[in-house]
Amino acid sequence: YAFLTDTLLYAYGNTLDKNYLELAKKFSQKAQKKFFKKGKWYLSNQSLAIEGNFIDKYYKSAVSMILSSNLSIASLSYDRKLYNQTKKTLLNYKDQILSNIPAHPSGIKLLLRVQKGDIVVKSKKRNLVKSKQQIKTILYPFLLIKGENQDAYLACDIDSCFGYDTNFEKVKEIILKKVKF
Repeated sequence: YAFLTDTLLYAYGNTLDKNYLELAKKFSQKAQKKFFKKGKWYLSNQSLAIEGNFIDKYYKSAVSMILSSNLSIASLSYDRKLYNQTKKTLLNYKDQILSNIPAHPSGIKLLLRVQKGDIVVKSKKRNLVKSKQQIKTILYPFLLIKGENQDAYLACDIDSCFGYDTNFEKVKEIILKKVKF
C-alpha cells in the first residue's frame, strides 16, 4: 500500500491526472484501516502484530512512505484532519527517529517536512505544464503542484493561500520569500 500510494502520487505530480490522486487517497485510506491501530502502524493486519518502524535499510521504511503520502494527500486535498493525524503520529515516533539518525533518513525528512511545511502551486493544468521548467527551479523540497480550475497561479500552505498572480514569476518570488531563499 505504501509503495503503491507513493507511486500514484508521483504519477499525479507528473501528469496532473486526477484519477491518480483519487486512487492514492483510496489506497491510503485502505492502508490506514488495515494497518493503523491505536496510534501505531503495523506491518500486518493479522494476529501477528509486528509494529512498523522508520528504519531505512534495504528500502525505504513503509511507515515513512505512507506518512509522506498522507502529508501530500492532506496538502493536495485540503484535508486538515489527515494532516493533523499524520503529524501527531510522526511526532509519536520522533524519539525513535532521533535515537539513530543515520538509520532513519526518511523519518528525518518527514520531521523537517512537518516543521517547514508543504507549499502547493495551483493553477489550470495547461498553466502548470507550461510553467513546468520554471516550477522546477524552485529549490524547495516540499513543493507540490495541483491542477485546479483557476486561471491564475496560487501558492498555498496547509493553512491558507499566500500568493496569487497570473504571472508565475511573481508567485515564484512570493514563494521564495516565504521559504527564505
